[in-house]
Amino acid sequence: MEKSAIVKVIVSLGGLALAFALTAVVFQYVVPDAAGLPKDSIVSTIITVVGAMALAIVVISIILSILYIYDSRLKKPYEDRLKGVKREMENSSSFWRIALLTIVTLAWMAVLYFFWRDIPIMVEMHSGTLQPLFTENFAVFVPIFMALGAGMIIANLLYLLPLGKWIPSLCEVAMSIVSLVLFYWILQVFPFNPDLPEMGKLGLALLLVLAIVGSLIDIVGKLWKTLKIIIYGKD
Repeated sequence: MEKSAIVKVIVSLGGLALAFALTAVVFQYVVPDAAGLPKDSIVSTIITVVGAMALAIVVISIILSILYIYDSRLKKPYEDRLKGVKREMENSSSFWRIALLTIVTLAWMAVLYFFWRDIPIMVEMHSGTLQPLFTENFAVFVPIFMALGAGMIIANLLYLLPLGKWIPSLCEVAMSIVSLVLFYWILQVFPFNPDLPEMGKLGLALLLVLAIVGSLIDIVGKLWKTLKIIIYGKD
């Protein structure tokens, strides 16, 4: 937004406020009392309008000034910074990408390992009753999730080593295959609270099916990425 445009907007609003103020003066001192008009009431209303417009001018001026400062001083550096972050996240060998993925993976592993029995879900909507989401049958899947998380961390860390990128990329394919099998197994066992309403069970089943489909798509995408690395030397 250009500074001239901001000035034009403020001047236009100021002109309107001035016009209303002049209207109040005219009503007060020019219109004769013989006209029988409620001058005091009209002037009071106009003054209220002028006051509201003055407040609006102040608020709009502040907003437009902020937009001007952002557009002229901050927008380009901010967009350049975002582009830099995007490049980092798209680069498989980026230290910051690997560090972020490692932290996120460790976080969900810790939550799942220590608190999976305490994850609640509402089983009765009208009473708000909460019960554990998982049954003890889910215990068998916990170490598999831990191994999967550890494998994902190792696969990402391999990108930092002076190895061919196809090696960690192939490891990622293996992790996606493990995820696919794991989600299918969970769907077959369905280790969720049996007191869940039918819609809740249907929703969880749908989420698992979506996870299976997502894993299939992920496998294809990572296989294609691995082939490109092998053939062209880059992803």
